[in-house]
Amino acid sequence: MRRRRFMAPAVVAMLFVNTIIQNAPAEQTVETEAQEIKVNSQTTQAAQSLEEAKVNLDQAKGNTRQAQSAMEKADQEVKDAQKVKVDAEAAQTEAVQKEAAAKEAVEQGFSENKMQFESELQVANDEESAAQLKKEAADAALKDAQTKKAKAQTSLSEAQKKYDEAIAQNGELTQADVDQANTDAEEAKNAVTEQERQVESAQKEADAAKQALDDAEKERAQAEADVQAAKEERDAAKQTYLQEAEKSSESDSNVKSAQEAAQNAQKKFDEAKSAADDLKVQQSKKQQDLLDAQAAADEAAKTYQSVKQKLEENEQAKSELEQAKKNVTVADDVCSKAQTEYDALVQAWKEKQAEAAALNEKLKAAQSCDWENGDEFDAALEQSDERFSNLNKLIRTYIQAKEAETAAAQDQQEAKKTVQDADTAKAAAEQKKAAAKEAVEHGFSENKTQFESELQAANDEESAAQSKKEDADAALKDAQAKKTDVETECSKAQKKYDEAIAKNGELTQADVDQAQNAEKEAENAVKEQERQVESKQTAADAAKQALETAKQEFDNLGGAQALQDAESKKTTAQKNVEQAKKDKDQTQQNLEAAQKKLENVQNQLNSAQKALETSTAAKTVADDELKRAQKNKADVETLQKDTDDRKNQCETEINNLNQSLKACEGKIITEQYSLDSLEKIIKTINDDLQREGIPQSEREFLEAQLAATQESRDASKNQLDAYMEEYNKLTEEKKSLEKNLETVNVNLATLKKMQADADEKLLSAETAAKQAQAAFEEAQKKYDGLTIQKSDQETQVNECQTQLKDRENALQTKQDELNAIEGQLKILKQAEDAVRSAESEKKNKEAELSNKQQDLWDAQAAADEAAKTYQSVKQKLEENEQAKSELEQAKKNVTVADDVCSKAQTEYDALVQAWKEKQAEAAALNEKLKAAQSCDWENGDEFDAALEQSDERFSNLNKLIRAYIKAKEAETAAAQDQQEAKKAVQDADAAKEAAEQKKAAAKEAVEQGFSENKRQFESELQAANDEESVAQSKKEDADAALKDAQAKKTDAETERSKAQKKYDEAIAQNGELTQADVDQANTNAEEAKKALEAANDELAAVQKQLTSAQELLQNCSDRKKAADEDYDEAVKKNKLNGQQTLEAKQQLDEKQTALDNANAKLTQATDVETSAEKEAAAKDTALQKKQQALQTAKDAEDSAAKTKESVLQCFEANEQAKREFEQAKEDAAVAEDACKKAQSEADTALQMWNEKQALAAQWKANLQALASCDWENGQEFDLSLEEADERFVRLNELIRAYMQAKKNQKAAEDTAETAQEWYSQLCAAVTKAKQEYAVALADEAIAQEIYDSFLKEQETSEEESSSSEESSEEQTSPSTSQESQAQTQTQSQTPSSSQEESQIKDVVLGIEDYSMLFGLGLAGAGGMLLIWLALKFKRI
Repeated sequence: MRRRRFMAPAVVAMLFVNTIIQNAPAEQTVETEAQEIKVNSQTTQAAQSLEEAKVNLDQAKGNTRQAQSAMEKADQEVKDAQKVKVDAEAAQTEAVQKEAAAKEAVEQGFSENKMQFESELQVANDEESAAQLKKEAADAALKDAQTKKAKAQTSLSEAQKKYDEAIAQNGELTQADVDQANTDAEEAKNAVTEQERQVESAQKEADAAKQALDDAEKERAQAEADVQAAKEERDAAKQTYLQEAEKSSESDSNVKSAQEAAQNAQKKFDEAKSAADDLKVQQSKKQQDLLDAQAAADEAAKTYQSVKQKLEENEQAKSELEQAKKNVTVADDVCSKAQTEYDALVQAWKEKQAEAAALNEKLKAAQSCDWENGDEFDAALEQSDERFSNLNKLIRTYIQAKEAETAAAQDQQEAKKTVQDADTAKAAAEQKKAAAKEAVEHGFSENKTQFESELQAANDEESAAQSKKEDADAALKDAQAKKTDVETECSKAQKKYDEAIAKNGELTQADVDQAQNAEKEAENAVKEQERQVESKQTAADAAKQALETAKQEFDNLGGAQALQDAESKKTTAQKNVEQAKKDKDQTQQNLEAAQKKLENVQNQLNSAQKALETSTAAKTVADDELKRAQKNKADVETLQKDTDDRKNQCETEINNLNQSLKACEGKIITEQYSLDSLEKIIKTINDDLQREGIPQSEREFLEAQLAATQESRDASKNQLDAYMEEYNKLTEEKKSLEKNLETVNVNLATLKKMQADADEKLLSAETAAKQAQAAFEEAQKKYDGLTIQKSDQETQVNECQTQLKDRENALQTKQDELNAIEGQLKILKQAEDAVRSAESEKKNKEAELSNKQQDLWDAQAAADEAAKTYQSVKQKLEENEQAKSELEQAKKNVTVADDVCSKAQTEYDALVQAWKEKQAEAAALNEKLKAAQSCDWENGDEFDAALEQSDERFSNLNKLIRAYIKAKEAETAAAQDQQEAKKAVQDADAAKEAAEQKKAAAKEAVEQGFSENKRQFESELQAANDEESVAQSKKEDADAALKDAQAKKTDAETERSKAQKKYDEAIAQNGELTQADVDQANTNAEEAKKALEAANDELAAVQKQLTSAQELLQNCSDRKKAADEDYDEAVKKNKLNGQQTLEAKQQLDEKQTALDNANAKLTQATDVETSAEKEAAAKDTALQKKQQALQTAKDAEDSAAKTKESVLQCFEANEQAKREFEQAKEDAAVAEDACKKAQSEADTALQMWNEKQALAAQWKANLQALASCDWENGQEFDLSLEEADERFVRLNELIRAYMQAKKNQKAAEDTAETAQEWYSQLCAAVTKAKQEYAVALADEAIAQEIYDSFLKEQETSEEESSSSEESSEEQTSPSTSQESQAQTQTQSQTPSSSQEESQIKDVVLGIEDYSMLFGLGLAGAGGMLLIWLALKFKRI
């Protein structure tokens, strides 16, 4: 459009020039018309150009505004898209990093687990191979153990049979029995010596006891005389006391008269005092109340502090105890774990030691084996290690080869000599046969002689054994007879003892002592009763006086009427107190119920608060999620709106480009038409130039016209190319916009999908937010309701507490009133009780006096009876003890006789068994002799296996017989060898060569086998030693850890015990306390403080009343004083008489004390006499017992000596059989344990092998599953693998995390690509918008300039039109003026171009060229006009 506007004037000018040239008239008329046409055409064209320039200017301004708006909008879109792009790129980067990290984690997990599975598979395979070898070795060991077990069981049966026979013959004896027999013999001997010594000592003690008894009897007689003298002095003092007491009674009557005179004054004084006392009681009560209140307040405060401190002490002790218990539990767990680890490491160390020892033995065996000389490894080594079996096979092969070589060499050497030596061998064989025959004959001769000698000795031993048996039989019968006699004596002693017990009863020394003590107590009781009679007389007199005093005091207090009134008041006050207590208890129950409800509400409130906090957090999360969803949706909507705007803009630009393309097509058509016209002009000019006879000036003109036209044609071609280029450019722009439009449509589809996802997320977030809001509101509502409920409940609790305090105060007031009444009632009751008590006391004292007198008589009779009882019990006990001693001695004799009889029976049984064995030995020797005599040995007859096992000599004879038979057979063989020797010579050479080759090969194999196995054993031994060292180090570390753990455990238990003790002491000292106790103590302290203030006020009021009453009391006291002085005078006189009575009483007491001391001495002397008497009797009894024990000891000594010899013989026989049996039993047990152990090891080895096979298969399956897993495509391991190994669970979690990261990375990548593409499109759109805006500015400036230019041209055209009517001379001036105008216009356009360049030089290109074209067009037009004018003038 810009080019069309720029080219229009030039085209118009060229067409105008072309028209002028083509229509140049030959005559003046034509020229005039042409001039007029030119002027009109210029005027019309200028007007059209001006109008078109104005339209173009308005359109350019509108395009500028539109381009500016589009540029600003596109710039904002770029900013928004850039923000989205940055966020998407960051999200993509983060997703890529997470995807890489997840992938790396999966790869690392697969790599680590693969290495672990491979390592575990290798270990499992090695363990499986080792387990299989162990199983095979265990099976071989089991077979060998079973064989040994069978042999051991056979040996055990034989030994058991032999041992049972020995036990049946000799009885069950042990070394303890032998030692006991020796000990018994020695003890019996020592007992005899000891009994002799004791008899002598007992004799001395008996003599000393008799002397002590005589001395005690003398002391008792002296004590009885002292008692009689003291009793006479006591009776005289008692008579004096009774006389003084009578005088004191008369003085009492005078005192009573004075007392009656003073009672009237006392009565008035009492009446005044009663009022004062009442007030004093009230004052005292109020003071006491005040003190009590003060004490209660202080006590309550102290209690509060004490309870608080005790609670803290209890809590501290409890905390320390709980911590100590935890420490003990931890220490115990650590100790148990350390013990387990230590035991396991000790076992492992021992196993490693055993393995190292076994390998060391194997290495030593391999090193010390002299295999070249045929030394092989034993069966145990073969069973323990298959390599020894292989080596033995190689050794045997080598030895066989070596023997074969040796044999072959010998055969080679000997074969040559065989022929020559065969005769010699035959002769030697004959000699050997003769020697063997002689040896057999000699052996038979010697053994027959031995059998005959042994048979004789056996017969002699049988006779001796029979003699011993007969002696033992006689000894047994004698022992049985003695046993019968002793049992008879025992029965007699038992009968005698039973008769003594039946007669006297079961008595002990304690019974005698008790009887003696009873005697002493009876005597003391008599003395005590005498003292009590005197005391009761005095008490009776005092009780009578006390009764009179109590009655007077009770009457002074008001008597029975006052007591009845007080009882009535007390009943009323008690009812009030009980009602107050009921009210308080009901209030307490209400308070507890309210507190329980409050606690429930508080628990509900706590739960509601937690629920509120949870719902608040959930609501916050939901709101945040909703905001993110809303923001996401807003961002998507913004992107969609911007994309829609972009789509509309693209469609608008495509429509504009379509219009521009249409306009450009019109320009191309117009330019093509102009170009065709110029071609035609050129062709016409060329045709004119081809004409002949053209004048030179015309030719020059035509040539000049041709050059100008060609130049115009070239310019038209260039313009057409420019139009075509513009058309193509617009077409490319259209295609680009259409492509952008397609991208925008794709983006719109993506954004619609994103919008759908955002809507779904927003809907889900809104639902979650609504649910969270509802839950929050519900929780808030519940919390608010419970808060209000808690407040109401707290108010109710406070009201109950206030009501409880009020009712407690009311109860306290009622209780105080009841206490006051009870105090008054108590005083009255005390007075009444004092009267009753005094009356009762008087009666009691009189009754007690009578009772005590009767008790005195009874005590004297009881004392006499106790003395008789003591003597009777003492005599009966002595009789019982004598019978019991004789019975025990008889029982001991029976026991000794029974033991002697049992030992004699055992000895007899043993000798009978020995005699039978000797008979059997003689019979066996007789059978052996017969067998030796009947053997046909020359024909190969041998003794059977039973004879060989029973006697080694038969085995030797069989060997001689076999040697003789072999010699006989050798003689026959020598003859055969003589025939075969020649053949052997031929075969010896070949055999020797083959044997040497086999020997060399076998030796090389053995050396190689030993070398390899030694290296293996050394390597395994080194590894075993290293493992043993490691195990020992671990064991030592575990031992140290165990000791440390045990020490810590001990310390922890000690601390726990201390803490427990401290806690128990705290509980014992402080009691079980809670915070409620502390709060209650605090409440009590506050209430006590208030009560103290109230008591202080009440005390002040009572003190005022008391002051008035005390003044009245002082007056009465003065009157009473005078009467009291008279009474005191009478009392003094009475006291004087009482003093004399008191002195007589003191003398009586002193005499009574002297009598008591004399009685005590008598009792002591009697006790000494009794003790001496008992001691003498005991010493005599002991002497008799010692003499009897001496005789018994001597009998036991003889019996023990015989028993010792018998037991020793039987024990030795039993021990021999037992040793053989124990050895066989031990061998059988060892074989059984070995068999069980081998069976267990075989079973364990089989089970271990199966487990190792299964484990290896499992690891192999795991490894295969790991290798075949296509985790990069999301394949996971199945549930069975997860359950079998938790590592697959972790791998599946890693795979899921990777797939999720991969999915997130893809989504982030797509989002980033979309954002990048959208951002790139918007950036291109911004660039284009800026370019279009710059172009629009340039178009507007150019349009403005063109409009100004055409406006000036119109003005110029009007001036030319006014001057066209002037003369022809002046016609040159318009051309000049026109040329000047063109130059002026060109110059005027130059500044505009300069200004335009200064404004849009960075965006508009080619404008200078268009301006130059326009100027050249005008110049060309002016030149053509000049040419035309020149030709015209020339023609004229």
